[in-house]
Amino acid sequence: MSMFSRRFMEIQGLNKHHNAAQAALMEPSKRLVIVLIVIVSFVLSLSFRVKTAGDTGLDVQNGMKLAIWAGLIGISALRWRDLALIVTKPVGLLFAAFAALALVSSLWSAVPFYTLASASGFIAYFCLAGLVLTDLTIDEALLVLRRSIFAFVLIGLILGFVLPELAWQAPSVEETVYRLQGLGANPNGYGQLSGILVALLLASWWRGVLPAPWFVGTMTIAVTCVALSGDRTAMLAVTASSAIVLARTSVVVRRILFTFASLFALALAFYATGYGPSLSDALRLVSRTGTDSEILTLTGRTDLWSAAIDRILERPLFGWGYNGTEELMASTMSTRFFGSSVNPHQMYLQLALNLGFVGIMCWLGILAVTVRNYFWKPDRLRDLLIGFVLFNGLAEADIFATPVASAFIFMWLLLADPSKLSASRTNERP
Repeated sequence: MSMFSRRFMEIQGLNKHHNAAQAALMEPSKRLVIVLIVIVSFVLSLSFRVKTAGDTGLDVQNGMKLAIWAGLIGISALRWRDLALIVTKPVGLLFAAFAALALVSSLWSAVPFYTLASASGFIAYFCLAGLVLTDLTIDEALLVLRRSIFAFVLIGLILGFVLPELAWQAPSVEETVYRLQGLGANPNGYGQLSGILVALLLASWWRGVLPAPWFVGTMTIAVTCVALSGDRTAMLAVTASSAIVLARTSVVVRRILFTFASLFALALAFYATGYGPSLSDALRLVSRTGTDSEILTLTGRTDLWSAAIDRILERPLFGWGYNGTEELMASTMSTRFFGSSVNPHQMYLQLALNLGFVGIMCWLGILAVTVRNYFWKPDRLRDLLIGFVLFNGLAEADIFATPVASAFIFMWLLLADPSKLSASRTNERP
């Protein structure tokens, strides 16, 4: 058999798998869960207003989110028998304990209703993860997520040309570049979804469920949108998580990482000796403001981190309440601070600020499961997406602020049965 014939048969096989997945999604029992995934990943990612720092009042957009979250919880309550086996797994119990703590924290939150609503969002996504694992296969859920997020990202890109005044964020006081935000609340939110799309496309390609032409076309759009958003955190998160997953099976990737680390160490030593251009000159090249201070302070994040640590030390045991710290952080920062001050822009500090030492203990248990899975039950899809969330959390509040799609994805993959995750024949292909 010629190489061309083998390649043709491989493509035909991928197309048959793709068509079978589409047909399966048309079953009536699955349609509701599919709609819920689309609502969480697409509809709730839309932003219709500019929110002022510390504003926790109920408006149309918050009200819509709360109504959808309540509906999700209600649907799940009717199917509690189906979800019981998933929720009672060890990691499910950890998530349940965390959700219960988030709910109870409304008792000591300065904005109890807002904390209660945010905790309800976390519970709703926990419930949705269970529904998806009950009604859909991994590849079916992956297909719906991929298409839904791709639609959101593509519409944002198109609007960048059709309605630029809506889809682009103008430079701030110090910045000099426009950033694509599409229909998201800000460029970082749009960039995060674009980064998640890159990870979903990579995982689909590795699993052998995405034909090459679709992969190349959609990946080109996704990478372009991450770049246009200017979200450097998402860029680094998807790069780092991909490298770590590939390093597990690829000698070439391990060598590249070792070479890069060696060159980076040599560059630092070179700058330390005083030869060549200064480090400040190098940092200004990648700065949006043209100043090295933007990079050294991570766009003002170090100031936010310092303020958050001070507040954490005031209530170290139970924190200030789940996502009940927006006004607290906004009032703590100086009026000369020009960035967004609604949270520390760091997932782990946000957790400590929200729920203190007790919340950290729950999270350490979840992290222990994540590390165990990476080394003893590896799966590219799960490790790539969860790695993205963990790396993105180094500079964004992510799943511990107002719940977003990444929280659902994180719980869905961590709750999934490793044997079902690895069902794809190409899942751990080098």
